[in-house]
Amino acid sequence: MKIRTPLALASVLLLVSVGAFASGDSDEASSDGPVPLILSAWGGQEVADFYAANAAEFSRLSEGRVDASFRHITADYNQKVQAMIAAGDAPDVFLLGSSNAPLWWRKGLLLEVTETVHEHGLLDDSKWYSSLFSSSRDGDTFFGLPDAMNVFLLLYNKTAFDKYGVEHPTEDWTWDDVKAAAMQLTVDENGDGVNDLWGFNIWHTWSMWYQVFLWSWGAEWAIDAHEADTLPWLAGKDWQKGQMVDSGAAAALRWLQDGIYKDEFIRPRVGATVAGEAFQQGLTAMDIVGTWYLETTILVDDFEWDIAPIPRVGKGDPHVTQMTVSPWVVNARTEYALAARELAAFMCCNNFVMETMRRDTPLSKEVAFSDAYLKIPGAPPSYQLRVDIIDMIEHPRYWNRQIPNGAEIEQALNTEMEKLLINSQSPEDTAANVDKEVARLIAKGWE
Repeated sequence: MKIRTPLALASVLLLVSVGAFASGDSDEASSDGPVPLILSAWGGQEVADFYAANAAEFSRLSEGRVDASFRHITADYNQKVQAMIAAGDAPDVFLLGSSNAPLWWRKGLLLEVTETVHEHGLLDDSKWYSSLFSSSRDGDTFFGLPDAMNVFLLLYNKTAFDKYGVEHPTEDWTWDDVKAAAMQLTVDENGDGVNDLWGFNIWHTWSMWYQVFLWSWGAEWAIDAHEADTLPWLAGKDWQKGQMVDSGAAAALRWLQDGIYKDEFIRPRVGATVAGEAFQQGLTAMDIVGTWYLETTILVDDFEWDIAPIPRVGKGDPHVTQMTVSPWVVNARTEYALAARELAAFMCCNNFVMETMRRDTPLSKEVAFSDAYLKIPGAPPSYQLRVDIIDMIEHPRYWNRQIPNGAEIEQALNTEMEKLLINSQSPEDTAANVDKEVARLIAKGWE
């Protein structure tokens, strides 16, 4: 695997290689040998290979002061890491889902990394997408360093649009435009009574997809305390209650339900075909996806495709996207706090393996706008939008639930949305039921 180091990371690498573990500067430098560190994360084998390569590179740059290795956890990730912490055998640095990080921080399982953030200048917005660091903070304290981010966009099949004479999506598109195009693009091509192409796709039982869809309609379902303090349109909102009914979410839910059962332009849940595979198999003309999905879509050669901003309710409404950021966190029980913090900073801010750059959006602006990242074989004409969209959004929204019982709240949304999508529950009842569950779960407090 070829490793490449962006110039933007010089300060991080310099600190690791000659500063942080220099004799006399750290009580972790030992005459007994290098400091042993364990790094852990989830993911498939390709991702595991990438993280292992990063751990090895960190060790090399430390010039013998650190020996970092990667421990791959393939299933039941959160449960296994918590069990390891209890047994005193947990990794020193590990990736943690954004829904769980605030709770783990409040339980005292994570070490703060505030000094590390400031030492490396990671809040310098001229070099980094520094707003993403707010997704792992508690007031002025940081408890995680974000992994590379993903944003959500509209993905569309250019070949299908051209074949049926439908105008391509633009940044001015509304959800009415999506519906009009999708109805033209829902086609029984061979006349057998079964649609071969559907205009639009839904990722069933995935709260992240539902959330960005609701936001694009100006609707809310649950807001966390950090958002209530920082987003103008949420000022004064009671973050301890559900927001679906008050925000008019029923209109967005009606669009989805009618799209399946009345207007019939949304692909229903069919058999074992995974929602994410439908677009790449040419079964749907449009989809809302995270930018990680583009890495494998680039390999599709059966049709041409491109990306556009997520549609809005009305022309002139603000653009919305969702930024997904899982933080690298440091085990509060690590014996090597300084070295572990530096490893977390390294994992947060390197992005020097080309294959991973294709999946995620680097936090370094220099890397994000580099030819190596944007000009890759198979990329569509609007590929740079995956980076430009970040600056198009006045107030970014994060896949981050700094809210009590966030994971359970996400599951409550999934449960109620599935009732809507199988036509067993009305949009109004769905909104009311989600609000009820959000209020109940928040009232339980941090557990």
